Amino acid sequence: MSQENKFNDLTKNDVLDCRELFLSADEALRLTDFCELEDLAVVGIEGGEYDGYAFTPDLDLIQDYSEPTTNDWPRFRTHCNKHARIFLTPFIGDRNRRFYMVIFSRNDMTLPT
Repeated sequence: MSQENKFNDLTKNDVLDCRELFLSADEALRLTDFCELEDLAVVGIEGGEYDGYAFTPDLDLIQDYSEPTTNDWPRFRTHCNKHARIFLTPFIGDRNRRFYMVIFSRNDMTLPT
């Protein structure tokens, strides 16, 4: 499967069924774009070293966007996905790191009123 088509066969429900995905930064950025189109938010990222067999978390590569910054889901989703892209971009092409992505839908969040 080509990298460009990796998420073309996924549906919004497939992503929500997985809840957490283990990806390279390149894949994680493509998934973040997919989430934006499908009205999903990347609310957490945990990165670390991956040697092909074992994953070693890196405390400097943990991001948590799950604290609602607004009661407006589209703005919150866009905020989360934007910050996920900013965080992941420096790792494009890095084959030694992988990232767990935590994905939420509007129904998963309790937004402030």
